[in-house]
Amino acid sequence: MNHEGLTTPLSARSIADENAIKAAYLSGQVYLGKLGIPMIDLRPYRDDLLDIHHSWSSFSARLRMQELGTDLGEQVIWTTRPPFLAYENALEAIDQWMLNMEQNPEKSISENRPSDLQDRCYDKEGALIYNGKDAWDGTWNEKANGPCTLAHPPTSSARIQAGDTFKGEVLKCALQSVEQAVAGGVYDPVDVTEHLQELKAIFPDGVCDYDQPPVGKPEIHFN
Repeated sequence: MNHEGLTTPLSARSIADENAIKAAYLSGQVYLGKLGIPMIDLRPYRDDLLDIHHSWSSFSARLRMQELGTDLGEQVIWTTRPPFLAYENALEAIDQWMLNMEQNPEKSISENRPSDLQDRCYDKEGALIYNGKDAWDGTWNEKANGPCTLAHPPTSSARIQAGDTFKGEVLKCALQSVEQAVAGGVYDPVDVTEHLQELKAIFPDGVCDYDQPPVGKPEIHFN
């Protein structure tokens, strides 16, 4: 691990405390998909820099909203190419959206959203690349890549590569043996047969099985 040119020791692996996990979910530390306000999810595209502020977090939020049954019209996803950041554009758009809500209180949040306020992406000069509901279609929603997905391709993550979904809400995963993971195709298309003993030594308790429910996640009900 390197930070600003300084080599630092790697942290030792630790086991998550299930009581702490439960508290994180119940206290709102994990976003579970409830919204109820207008939101423009605006991100500068930094995936190509391996920046931790990855663009797929926007899709994670949308998938959690979808699972909970939240009106997806309450969220729009924008991405820009730095140095253009689109702050003024977003402030003008959210201002109009909220003004519509004030003037039409009988309508829902999504019904008050301006018709031209859709998912979109900009280039580094500030030119609009695309604006439309299919802008960010891609692997995360099992559709053909949209124009913004092609222009600003989202990277993956270690957890997604290990079998997690883009929803990404698992704080602690259920485990399966390395042999089960290999047989289940977790490492496909890579043949890890010659590394089997090494994997078992690194993960003596097993590896994540994302087909199982998250460990420690309580049942949560929203009013």
